Order: sequence, then structure tokens, then C-alpha cells
Amino acid sequence: MAAAHLAIEHVNKLGVLPGYLLKLITNDTKCDPGVGVDRFFHALYSNKIIIMLLGTSCSNVTESLANIMPYWNILQVSYGSTSPVLSDRTKFPLFFRTVAPDSSHNAARISFIKHFGWSTVATLTLSQQPYLLSLNNFVNELEAANISCVATITFSLENFKEQLRVLKELDTRIIIGSFSAKIAPKIFCEAFNLKMYGKDYVWILQNHNILWWKNSQKDCDHVFLQKVMESLILVSDYNILLGSETAVSTM
Repeated sequence: MAAAHLAIEHVNKLGVLPGYLLKLITNDTKCDPGVGVDRFFHALYSNKIIIMLLGTSCSNVTESLANIMPYWNILQVSYGSTSPVLSDRTKFPLFFRTVAPDSSHNAARISFIKHFGWSTVATLTLSQQPYLLSLNNFVNELEAANISCVATITFSLENFKEQLRVLKELDTRIIIGSFSAKIAPKIFCEAFNLKMYGKDYVWILQNHNILWWKNSQKDCDHVFLQKVMESLILVSDYNILLGSETAVSTM
């Protein structure tokens, strides 16, 4: 929010858009697609000229809004939605983002796997978008890199324990996961119970900047989660700004 207000201030002060004075109308989508669409229409019919939508940070809300933006010819820019679904330019012609999609990390993950000489992997995916699409694209890239993916296992909240047992029976030790940080504690508590951790296992996940392993679960203390963390590799964006050169804005 602070960054958005600062950007508006700079655009107006520096005369980036001559003849325009930008104002920021803010709403909280609560990371809920229904709430997000409702708030958008509320702003749209408030007798103000809406020329652009900034947001959201939640991919599911952003996708719902991006589906309806072309009907009003409104530009949408997200600063935090990383779903690969939103990369479809034909479906979302007016959507842009200032953050890289999750799929941009595929090359790094493949290089990491090849560096250690691992030739066989398996994937564990929540059976929802955008997790399914993200892993499908990654599996194709694995095959192109001559890395064998012996199984692509999907799960729901109702059957994740059974699917983890299937994964263990495959005896594949390099596991690439695609699921939310909210679900991660449940998955890794069961991984602890099945002894799917330690020096014989490597789990590779997308980092969501949430310290979920500090959250105790029913019948699973955070100490157990931290034990499983010894086998976990998190892949994330590099968010450090280096250098002090003057930007194109002269600032």
C-alpha cells in the first residue's frame, strides 16, 4: 500500500502523464475471488473513471478479475500473482505483472537436480489450479532435460495420506511438490509419520515466504516439522536490489 501511494505521488509530481491527475481507490479483496469481483464492480459504478487496476497479490483473485477486465478495456497490473495461468496472453490480453511467474524457476530447479546427478524424480501436486498447470509445464521441461519423472501424483485434502503412501512405495527419493503453504504442514506431518525425510530424501518446493514449519498441527508438533525441514529445498525469487545507479525516473 505504501509503495502504491508513493508511485501515485511520483507520477503526479513528475508529470509522467500530462493532463492527468491519478487517484488511488483501495479495496481489500480478502484473497477471495467473489469479494474481489464485488469490490471491483463497486468501484466501477462509483461514477469515477477507472483507467487501471493495480493488483491483486492472490493469483486466484487476479485470475477472476483478469477474465472480466477486457469487457471494460481496463489495464490490470499485478505485483504479486505468480500463477503460470496468467501468462496466457490470448486469454488475458490486458494483464501484466511486475513479478515473475512460478514457472520462471523451472530452469533453476532443473539445474539444481542435474548438479547433484539425480536422474529420477516424482511429483506431488494438489489437484487444483494453478498447482496442476505449474507442475505439468515443469514435467515437460524435465523430460527435455533427460530427467525421468516416474510418477505425477495428485492429491486432495481427503486423500493426501493415501497418496503419500503410494509415493513412498515408489521408492523415489527426489520429490518435487506443488501445493500451498497452508497445506504444507499437513503434508509434512504425514511425511514425518512415514519417515519420508532425512539424508535419503530431498523435497523441492516453491517458497511462499511463510514460515509454515513453525505451526504445530494436531498430533504433530512443530519440532517434527522442523525435522522434516532438513530434507527440504525451497526455491524463491531473489529480491535483493543491488547497486545505487540512477533509474530511468532520474531517482
